[in-house]
Amino acid sequence: MKVYLVGIRDGDSDTIQGVCATRGIAEKELFKARDMLINIWKIQGRQTQELIADTCKQKNKPIWIDYTYKKMIKALAGNDYQNWDNYPHEQPYIEEMEVME
Repeated sequence: MKVYLVGIRDGDSDTIQGVCATRGIAEKELFKARDMLINIWKIQGRQTQELIADTCKQKNKPIWIDYTYKKMIKALAGNDYQNWDNYPHEQPYIEEMEVME
């Protein structure tokens, strides 16, 4: 019997989000995990940029822009999840496994 693991991995860790009975269900869960990451990154990117701007203003330095979160969001923007490449940052995945009965 085949099952499909849905997880999120990055350069240092791997977290299983769920085990699904069909690839269709696994794909739905994969896109939910992707959307969750993108929402988190949007918030973190905004907070990071505000912190950078405040620090630069306090030190009378030019404000620079951190594009890290925008790159991470763009890396997972498409629906072709087999070609996503967001290393070393978080990336959802599906892994097919055989379960012995």
